[in-house]
Amino acid sequence: MNLLSPFFLTLGPSGLCIAAAGWFQSRFPPKKINRTYGYRTAKSMANDDAWHFAQDYSAGRMLRYGLVTCAISPLGWFLHWDPVVQVVLGLLALVPPIVLVVVTTERAISQQFEQTEPIDESGVK
Repeated sequence: MNLLSPFFLTLGPSGLCIAAAGWFQSRFPPKKINRTYGYRTAKSMANDDAWHFAQDYSAGRMLRYGLVTCAISPLGWFLHWDPVVQVVLGLLALVPPIVLVVVTTERAISQQFEQTEPIDESGVK
């Protein structure tokens, strides 16, 4: 067992950073729509309700996926592969949690703030 596995050392601290960012964002969410801090996409910045919903939802997802990433990092202790391969695998393993935060948050915003079709002047959809 290699306790200083490159896979573990790549994935573990990165997962902690993702989880810490989620915790920090849930504890200190941005109050107003801005372009510097928080979950920022076109959908999340559409209005104040979407903004606050997206901040809360994405923070929870970051915390959850960051902790899951940390939980799988000890698998590196049992890998006996080339260190470069382990680092590359660790970096590749970071992609799904980050993509999942965005995809699930965008989907949740769409579901929460579904837009109905506008009614034209004749009153018919």
